[in-house]
Amino acid sequence: MSVESDYALNKAIATGFKELPKKVVNKVLKTHLKKYAKELQGDSKNAAPTDTNELKQKIKARVGKRSTVAANYQVGVNVSDFKEVSPKASVQEYGSAKKNIKEQSFMRKPFDSKAESIATKLSKDIITDIETELKK
Repeated sequence: MSVESDYALNKAIATGFKELPKKVVNKVLKTHLKKYAKELQGDSKNAAPTDTNELKQKIKARVGKRSTVAANYQVGVNVSDFKEVSPKASVQEYGSAKKNIKEQSFMRKPFDSKAESIATKLSKDIITDIETELKK
């Protein structure tokens, strides 16, 4: 089970990246994308049910390139150890009418509540690093 969002680079960022070595681009992106994925991971862990803490321990941050053609990146959190924990996580996240369990949305709500602000901060952070690297 995972919650994720695509982040498309804006024109200023994409243009700045064209002027930098690929190694620098990857470093800048990985640093900032990972930082915000970790923030989402922490928020999801804080919102997760605490009956056994097993679920909290399995929430992981993910960052990856979404497309080799477009400048889209994926940032998200997922529940690792899919076979054992994911069914329980899905019931907690979405609820179950059959089992009379209300949804707790420990991953979606934190993610949705911060998606826009993270995209804005991410763009600013990346542009700042691009400007710094271009001055070197």
